[in-house]
Amino acid sequence: MTYTLLLRLAAPLQAWGLQSRFSIRDTAREPTKSGVLGLVCAALGRPRHAAIDDLRALRLAVRVDREGLVRRDFHTAQNVLIASNTARQIERGRPKLKDTEPSVRYYLADAWFTVALAGPDRNLLQAIDAALGAPRWPLALGRKACVPGWPVRIVQEDGTPLGPLPGEPLDVLRTFRDPLGDDAPTTPEDGWRFVLDADVPHSALRVAQIRMQPDDPLSFFDRRFLPRRVVIGFASPTGDAGGSRV
Repeated sequence: MTYTLLLRLAAPLQAWGLQSRFSIRDTAREPTKSGVLGLVCAALGRPRHAAIDDLRALRLAVRVDREGLVRRDFHTAQNVLIASNTARQIERGRPKLKDTEPSVRYYLADAWFTVALAGPDRNLLQAIDAALGAPRWPLALGRKACVPGWPVRIVQEDGTPLGPLPGEPLDVLRTFRDPLGDDAPTTPEDGWRFVLDADVPHSALRVAQIRMQPDDPLSFFDRRFLPRRVVIGFASPTGDAGGSRV
């Protein structure tokens, strides 16, 4: 049995880096797996050095409720460590610093996503859902400065958490209507855009692209990532659920 937990990722600004370096910080057009799992780790209170194999095993699917506008920001930072510093210099508190380091940072403005995490372990998904309601550490949509504009945890109209739902991610996402009502984006007549892990069943999807992207995190501690195969396409809504259980 597959269970699917839905998250709401909506804010004035989001940033989901795929190939960022210090001087140029890019953003994907939708949440990355490393970014979503990083948010989950913050909610659970897992430090960077903690194992994340159970989270990596969850399959990811993203429904694009509102495409964001890419915006660029020119940024400067002071007292930046120089790459030639040795570990001994840093440990002794005498690292070499740059006075000012400029960078260009990209953001998604006014984007709205419904994200699905799916797997057979309902207890894990329930633990994630509960943590999103009372996160151990602050949540961020990509970069730390991008705080959620609406609750990440989805709660039904009667105030009870939606929680994990039985079913495959694409099926659950096509049925789900956000209980925020007028605050949520309008369902598009020609269907949503979806970005799915390649192993998520997607026979109902009108596939537009299949690609690889380096956002499957092996370790947050030393920033190691594997490529992930994703399927991008479009599908129309199904059912008439209004944020209720499928």
